[in-house]
Amino acid sequence: MFRDEDLNVDSMLSRLNRAYPKIQLQQLRLGSDTLYLEIKEAYELTEAMGTYGANSYIADAVINLTSVNGIAFVNIYFRDGTHLSHGTWGKKEFSEFKAG
Repeated sequence: MFRDEDLNVDSMLSRLNRAYPKIQLQQLRLGSDTLYLEIKEAYELTEAMGTYGANSYIADAVINLTSVNGIAFVNIYFRDGTHLSHGTWGKKEFSEFKAG
């Protein structure tokens, strides 16, 4: 569980960037209900983790970031690769994921 003071974009990005040191999310902007992010070096995500690993990472990022009040969607821009393409995701797309 997260403490209420940790439910903000900066702390969530920091947690994700620590958990995945080879995939660094950078905030571009917040527009309406969508958080816009960028991954400048996406090789690990798009090529090295496989399709399952890449999708698991996106699910982790989106579920955590959409838990922040006011964020319904996360748009992540990166150079497309073999296992994943950039896009916009919402929490509903990962409703089948359960906490382990």
